[in-house]
Amino acid sequence: MSSIQKITLLLCDDNPDFLSTLKTLVTLQGNIQVLGEARNGSEGFSKIQELKPEVVILDLGMPVMDGPSLIKKIRSSGLNTKIIVLSQNENPDWLDQLIQNDIDGFVLKSDSKDNILSAIITVATGEKYFSPTVASLFYKKLTRQGGIQKSYDPAVELLTPKEKEVAKNTSKGFSVKEIADAMGLSENTIKTHKSNLMKKINAKNSAEVTLWVLKNL
Repeated sequence: MSSIQKITLLLCDDNPDFLSTLKTLVTLQGNIQVLGEARNGSEGFSKIQELKPEVVILDLGMPVMDGPSLIKKIRSSGLNTKIIVLSQNENPDWLDQLIQNDIDGFVLKSDSKDNILSAIITVATGEKYFSPTVASLFYKKLTRQGGIQKSYDPAVELLTPKEKEVAKNTSKGFSVKEIADAMGLSENTIKTHKSNLMKKINAKNSAEVTLWVLKNL
């Protein structure tokens, strides 16, 4: 991404102190421009319509219109804004509902600032981002009933060794850049591997890749 082109961002959270901290964090990066802030979901939707940010970061537990309701309204309106959930809610039961509404990223407020920045940059490029902590919550949800039931998908045989490695790293919540660094390959190569493996296993996002990996690898 060039130094001139900036990712435009809207922040939506009812905690003014957290909003201030988050704004300072992302503004210091230089390649992210905060277009505005909202203290509740209704205000957030109005500002998304007005400002048309590339990415919105929103909390789940906002007043007037909560996060899940705002997500549904954004998606049903046809707006192209990428959605990152940034929440302190660690209940994995939220994941099913959020994934069904096609969020682009999920990071916990307890995650590191690098996870937050990675989420913004990753979803702006069209990728999904779930932090390693969120991936861990997903594991807990799947194992809560006594363990993950292993299955066998014939697509396992179709994956190359590199594609399997990319799948495993994706399931750990790593971004394309992080996977590229770990495997010593270019980001474009990792994107190609990831695209190919997702087609082979019929996965639409990183969360579905995670579930497939847990069952099959």
